[in-house]
Amino acid sequence: MTYSEDKMTALVSLAKLVKLRAPYEFWATPVSELCKVCNGIGADWQSPATRAIITKAVGYAEAAAVIHDWRYSKPEMDWQKEADEEFLMNALKLVHYKYPHWWQPRRWLGERAVLAMYAVLERLGFIAYKIKAE
Repeated sequence: MTYSEDKMTALVSLAKLVKLRAPYEFWATPVSELCKVCNGIGADWQSPATRAIITKAVGYAEAAAVIHDWRYSKPEMDWQKEADEEFLMNALKLVHYKYPHWWQPRRWLGERAVLAMYAVLERLGFIAYKIKAE
């Protein structure tokens, strides 16, 4: 899955609006560079079609995934665990932004989907991060 500069600009703007957490270096990275390292929600080993389906299904977490992908593209910084935890908090913040009322069933489903994604990251993220480092 590839991103256009317009789509990436919109995702970064959303991340700023919702006040997602990210290192200063992320915010200083040109959009064109973010387009090169971000591949949607899912692991590099998944097909672009699979990542596109997952990204569409949980699009509310896409801005959090952009920050996460950027962090994973910098393995020399050794911040894999921090990146995964940051993804969890950022994605939950995005769910709450999109579905602001606690009684909304879509909010509950979104929260559970984010928790499931985080569980996968906890189990497989380290492997993906180390492969990227190699």
